[in-house]
Amino acid sequence: MFFPYERYETLAEPLTVYYPTGEEKRARWVLQTVEKAGKQLSGLLDRSMPAMELLLVSEEDWPLVPHDETEDVSKLHPYWTDVTDPPS
Repeated sequence: MFFPYERYETLAEPLTVYYPTGEEKRARWVLQTVEKAGKQLSGLLDRSMPAMELLLVSEEDWPLVPHDETEDVSKLHPYWTDVTDPPS
């Protein structure tokens, strides 16, 4: 099953964010939060932030989210997956 990226809007900031139409405010908030946390962790760990994309998924598309068998997607929750390139 493939995720319907074509139905999603994108922000092309330093990180690419895919989000459902009408959710730009939330997408920008998530992006700012991840960027802030990434900068803090990069400084603490003395490592650069890894390449990644952010995917905010609508409830109707949740069954289609990219994941491998070990990732529990039975409930809506944030998670990291490396089945996409770059990871999401």
